[in-house]
Amino acid sequence: MKKILVLLCAMALLDSVVAAKPKKVAVPEKPAAEKVSKKLTKEEKAELRFKQNAVKDENLDILYMPVSSYEIEKKSIALKLEKKSFNILVKPEHGISVPVLSSVDNSDSSYFVVKIGNSIYNLSQDNAVKKQVRRTKDGAQLAFVRPELFQITVDFKLISSKEKEGFDEDAVQMTVYATNLSGKSRDISVKAVLDTALGENTSAHFITADGRKINNESSYDIFDFETMRYLLSSDGRTSSQIMLFGEKISPVLRVVVANPSIIKNLGWDEAVNTKRTFNHISSFNNSAVMIEWPKVQLDPKATAENTFFIFTAADDEKCRGMNYIDGVEPLVQQIKTSDLPENKAAAQPPAPTIKVERTPSKFMNVNDVSDKRTNVDFVVPPIKDYQLDPRYIQNLIDKIDSLQSDSGSVNKNEIQRLNAELDAILAKLRQQ
Repeated sequence: MKKILVLLCAMALLDSVVAAKPKKVAVPEKPAAEKVSKKLTKEEKAELRFKQNAVKDENLDILYMPVSSYEIEKKSIALKLEKKSFNILVKPEHGISVPVLSSVDNSDSSYFVVKIGNSIYNLSQDNAVKKQVRRTKDGAQLAFVRPELFQITVDFKLISSKEKEGFDEDAVQMTVYATNLSGKSRDISVKAVLDTALGENTSAHFITADGRKINNESSYDIFDFETMRYLLSSDGRTSSQIMLFGEKISPVLRVVVANPSIIKNLGWDEAVNTKRTFNHISSFNNSAVMIEWPKVQLDPKATAENTFFIFTAADDEKCRGMNYIDGVEPLVQQIKTSDLPENKAAAQPPAPTIKVERTPSKFMNVNDVSDKRTNVDFVVPPIKDYQLDPRYIQNLIDKIDSLQSDSGSVNKNEIQRLNAELDAILAKLRQQ
């Protein structure tokens, strides 16, 4: 009997413990990280990766993500970057994309060159220069660094020439930043070389806003581009327009059009042979554009920048660079180059005043400038720093000489204006 009572007590105790045990409450399972990422859009995933991997460029104060290569693709235009090359592709409504620049064997025939002191560096080919492709929040970059000497950063942004009207991206804004990484002030000059691919099988490799048709080796300065405005090339259906003068564009010092091999071997200040065509032993009927900006003197860690644009069009449309820069519709139908008279200027609005800040040039001896002035009484706008470059001044003097020696059509007002500008430049140089 005693054993039975003990057993009953044990069973009662077990029942009370079971009854007191709390019931399991269903807790929602936390979704795995992979399940969350699958719900993100492609753009959201890319933004998340950028935030997780972005680093800061202390020289330019921007965030970027290092990548081995990068491509931005929009409805009408695409941009491809490699460490030693880049290209812009125009996307027609039907058919394959058309490259604006040479794409033979992943060509690096479009590149940038920097001169610091007396040393010249081809940034794509010099092994002493570190190269990097960067993805930025709103575009992409190519960065070239020579440690303790310089950093050249080329920033690419795809933009729309008529964004307010809802047009898709059709252009590339390119800004070239030059940073002095050395411990002392340096004179730095930068060039861009673009091996263009359109227009080489038409009646004109390039045409301009003032009606010039360019089929020979040529050299131009900022005075020429006041009316030329751009270099436009087309294969008949696809077009590109390199805008080189206007309110949003940095002033150029010199622009050379020649065979890519000629440009590559051209001395920094060497003159071109205007009687030479675009033929060369290395390539036939092949043209490229070299853009040179004024030399600047940079203090340690200081940065200078130069901006220009390349507008594109497909399917017989017109490039809208003038619309974006000046707010006017294009007045020249670029795909019909044979219809454009050789010497007839296309009507264009007056060029706007350039507003670009530049580091003053402090390396010129005013006494070395021949005084070509006459007594003038002319209102001159404030002198910009790019006008203090010695070659700009020499070009100004040469232009005055040319106008004064042309007895057949002397433009006294133009001579007076240029003399007044020279007066103002020399006066500013003496103040430095």
